Amino acid sequence: NLALEMKEIEELLIKNKKEAAIPRLEEIREKTKVGLLFNLTTQYLANFKAESEEYASVYALLKPIQKHLSSHSLIHLHRAAFEEKDYLLVTQIAGPCFQVDPEPEIAFRSAAASAMVNNVESTIGWLKAAVKGGFFDLKQELSSSSLFDRVRNDPLFKEFYFNLEK
Repeated sequence: NLALEMKEIEELLIKNKKEAAIPRLEEIREKTKVGLLFNLTTQYLANFKAESEEYASVYALLKPIQKHLSSHSLIHLHRAAFEEKDYLLVTQIAGPCFQVDPEPEIAFRSAAASAMVNNVESTIGWLKAAVKGGFFDLKQELSSSSLFDRVRNDPLFKEFYFNLEK
């Protein structure tokens, strides 16, 4: 019974026995292929990959089931999509991620992704959210990051940049 198996796996995870749980999660995922248990096991596995910063794996696991993700997993997908340069996806899920976890890093990644898809207004909006959240040394980050090159010469971006405190 897969539900019973899942309960045993969750007990292993509570006891912090991740190494014992991972192969069992992979087995259930392989058996189910779709549905609630598939989505749940996939999110558990992606969480472990995110902990070890294996963003390509996180992206590969979560993108196909993005419509079924918990808010926690959606945040993992946001980071993984950014690292995998799927900037359009980053911009699409930025709002819900920031609502769940209003961290300045999420706002900054969202700003950078918006810049990469050439959306100046969204870039500035996310940068304002990063500033409000306490992003450290934003002016330095903006001047050194090539992620903002596409919008750097836009008058709105220039105005925002020059109005930042040094």
